[in-house]
Amino acid sequence: RLGLAALTTPDCVTIGQTLSAPLLHRVGAHYHQLIRQAFIHLADLGYCRIGLVSNLASAHRTLYAQESLAHAIGAYRVAGGIPPYALRSTPVDETERTGFLDWFERHRPDGVISLDQTVTVVRTLLETKGLRPPRDYGLLTLTEPENEAERVSWMDQNEWHIGAEAVELVALLVNRGERGEPNVPNQYLVGGQVREAGSLRRLGPPNADLLAFLA
Repeated sequence: RLGLAALTTPDCVTIGQTLSAPLLHRVGAHYHQLIRQAFIHLADLGYCRIGLVSNLASAHRTLYAQESLAHAIGAYRVAGGIPPYALRSTPVDETERTGFLDWFERHRPDGVISLDQTVTVVRTLLETKGLRPPRDYGLLTLTEPENEAERVSWMDQNEWHIGAEAVELVALLVNRGERGEPNVPNQYLVGGQVREAGSLRRLGPPNADLLAFLA
């Protein structure tokens, strides 16, 4: 996993959402593009009722997770009107388990987008009800699963490329003679793409309304 670039020299760059202060140049995943692409991919496969599951603690900690969630809330109105569900405790307790399963039973999403490493929780809880992807619902996670990359479709955030861009940016700062906290911190965002791993299937014709909304 990529972490914070070393702060032992005056030429510093942060990677991802690893540092809130001081405000430095940042290289990270383009979360807005990633979540938009996730909705587009499910819509293209014919999913019409798409639910979003996030980790509340991580969403509070990560600036772009909140912005991406706001974008998703706009998309969910066209994708079946299912309100996003935020897990409040991990590992989940009985209250959390009941709350999530009630949400799923009430709204019956045909596709689920998992954020912030919630994919294992989602899959495990739904398996207790005999529900498995892609037979009973589609599952796509916005981050590479730590142990399930072969079984869950995911959005590749190109972390190696993010790291390479950060190194190039540090070299550029050295060449420019830029030192310390910048007056105007820049953000360099790297896009990603879907990696299929068997947890999605074609449900029907593309969801034209959602694709038009996201165009």
